[in-house]
Amino acid sequence: MLSIDAGDSRALWRIYTKDGNFNWPHFHSDPTDPNSLVSKLDYGSGPYYLLVNKRNRIEGIYEDLDKLITAIRFR
Repeated sequence: MLSIDAGDSRALWRIYTKDGNFNWPHFHSDPTDPNSLVSKLDYGSGPYYLLVNKRNRIEGIYEDLDKLITAIRFR
């Protein structure tokens, strides 16, 4: 699992990820850059969570952590 945010403030994102003590990687992506991950996925500005399998394939994109957890429980 990883999370992606494309919000305007990279500084707030850094504070959030530093203080959150999360066990998964977090990325900040610039939605105005056509080569950014957010632009390539075309899923809005986030934040959202990607569920990635062992073969590094995206199995799901979720806009909130509770939905991702529910999806994992059903697997």
